[in-house]
Amino acid sequence: MTKDWAIRFYGLLIVLGTIIFVPLPSFGFVLPKLLLYSAAGLAGLLIISFAEKPQSLAPLYKTQTGKLFLSFFAIVLISPLWSKAPLLSFVGSSPRFEGLLAYFVFFSISLSAFAFARRKRNQSYLVNAIVLSNALVILYGAFQILGIDPFKTAWDDATFLGRTFSTLGQPNFLGLFILLTLPFAYKGMQESKDRPKAILSSLCLLNLLVLATTASRSALIGFLIVFAIVVVRSENWKKQIKASNKILLSLTSIA
Repeated sequence: MTKDWAIRFYGLLIVLGTIIFVPLPSFGFVLPKLLLYSAAGLAGLLIISFAEKPQSLAPLYKTQTGKLFLSFFAIVLISPLWSKAPLLSFVGSSPRFEGLLAYFVFFSISLSAFAFARRKRNQSYLVNAIVLSNALVILYGAFQILGIDPFKTAWDDATFLGRTFSTLGQPNFLGLFILLTLPFAYKGMQESKDRPKAILSSLCLLNLLVLATTASRSALIGFLIVFAIVVVRSENWKKQIKASNKILLSLTSIA
């Protein structure tokens, strides 16, 4: 059984990898993150090898979703075979470096998280790491919106065109990051009471503000689609639609 400290250490590496950056225009975002994400992926694989049972990964081979996930990674793994620049496809082009090496790191993290989440006691650690990452990224994004970014002089304004990029260094990445992590904060808000509920409610609203200032059309369209599905599937959908109109009006005004 995985020790609590091992899961916490894995979650800490994920959080640090999400927020770390060096105030440089190009290489300062991706390379530090890849370094910490690589450490997280390696730590996760080591924990799985020595503390988890092989049965924890069984659903990957038995379910349709798991098979598609493994198939995707297999295709990425052999993709350099038909690439015109095999070395470049391995490390990725500058400044994003999204090559085979980066995908292997992401696969290791996903595989580890999947194995850990099979135990209910580990799920809270993973969710807390996701929510904490979201909160720190959104907080720095809010600093940029308010014009109090301590590293403002290091960024090229012409590159970002006034769009919020936070610690991720790319407005579209930030928009997609919010779409993927906001549901965990929202679920925590629904399950909390009193002060924690108020804090998470404020975090969710701040997520919407930062999402609007990314000016990412793909992220905004994705949010609207998910939002519509949630509203339609809710029991009190008529009341939800009225509340949704107010939120959408506010979001449109901000945009």
